[in-house]
Order: sequence, then C-alpha cells, then structure tokens
Amino acid sequence: MKIEGWVGIIKSIKTPISLLALITLIVGSLLISNDNKIIIVASLALLFLITLFSIVYMLKSNSLVPNEIRSIWSKRDLPLEESERDSWLGKWNCRWTYRARDNRLKPYVDDIIEIKEIDSKTGELSAIGHSSYSEGSNYFFKGRVSNKRVAHLFYTSPSETAGLSGMVILSRPPVGDIEGWWLGAGREGGDIGGGVTAERHENNIEFEIKNYDVS
Repeated sequence: MKIEGWVGIIKSIKTPISLLALITLIVGSLLISNDNKIIIVASLALLFLITLFSIVYMLKSNSLVPNEIRSIWSKRDLPLEESERDSWLGKWNCRWTYRARDNRLKPYVDDIIEIKEIDSKTGELSAIGHSSYSEGSNYFFKGRVSNKRVAHLFYTSPSETAGLSGMVILSRPPVGDIEGWWLGAGREGGDIGGGVTAERHENNIEFEIKNYDVS
C-alpha cells in the first residue's frame, strides 16, 4: 500500500474500533510478508493487547445514556425496575427553601410537582410544576432517575419569571419523603439555591401553593 493510503487510514481513526481495525491490518501485513517467528509472535501479542484494551475501554464507557455522568447513568442503574418507576410517579407537595445572607435556610416556595411520565428503559422523566405565581401557571421538569433512587432534573420556570431555569438533585429514601437540593436563577436576579422536601400529595390534599418573601 502507498504512503498516501496509510496516511488516509490513520486520519480516519476516531474510535477504539477503528484503531483496532488499523492494528489488525498492520499485523496481517506483517504476518503475510514475514517468516520471522519473533515478528509473528510480537505481532500477535500486539494484536491481543490492543483487543484487550479496546474491550476494557468499551466496558468502562458503557452507558445507556451517552454524555451523562457514568457513575450514575451506568448500565447497572437502568432499566428501571417497575416498583422504582411507580414510586416516583404522581403528585408531590414540595417545600423549597433558599440560603439567606445569614446562611440559614428560609422558606422560598411551596408548590405541587406532578411527575407524569418515566421511561423505564432510559430513566427519562418529565414533570409539571403547578406554580404559585398565578392560577393555572405551570413550569416544566426534564431529567432522569436511576435505580439508586436518585433523580437529576432541569426545570424552566413560568413566563411570569421570564423562563428562569435551574437544576435539582433529589434522593428518595426507602421510607419517608423525597429530599434534595436545587440551584437556579432567583426571582430578584442572581443565583439562588437551597433545599427541597417533597411528600405525597394524597397525604396532605390541603397543601397550599404559595410564595414567600425573600430577604
């Protein structure tokens, strides 16, 4: 093969599989053109090591949800068990707090989050937040949940707050309420964040949706 051909092949390498294919081609060429036993054994050893490296790399990078945190969205965490999926679905009374200037957590918003859909295969979750800014005003969550009873969510707030956005990390213990932390853009500008707790809406159907003053 001409030098230009080899250059083109090298430039095409983008993944471990393409590297393995190139090594296989080189080793094959050496085995065909040489009778030297040392070269043959060395070539086979090189091919074995490259194959082993490629397999280990693919196993470590194996994820059902590419481009997300591997330690959470690994194959061991998905698909969701049916009981785990059902434990998240439904309406939740949420109490959001924020960290004030004196470093204490103070009430921020009480609202109701309705988790409407969860894909068992991918863990993808969608939810609607029933906002306190105006009657019938909603905001929206997208994210994922794993068999570790952890959810990572992103939200966009109602138009009344110019579509401010943020993220939430929730943990659902085996027994008790959901707990977590959030970080986003505040009503009065700047970054704001704090804690969140959530209980089943049916446990307190008189739960009141409201805002609190921020100081």
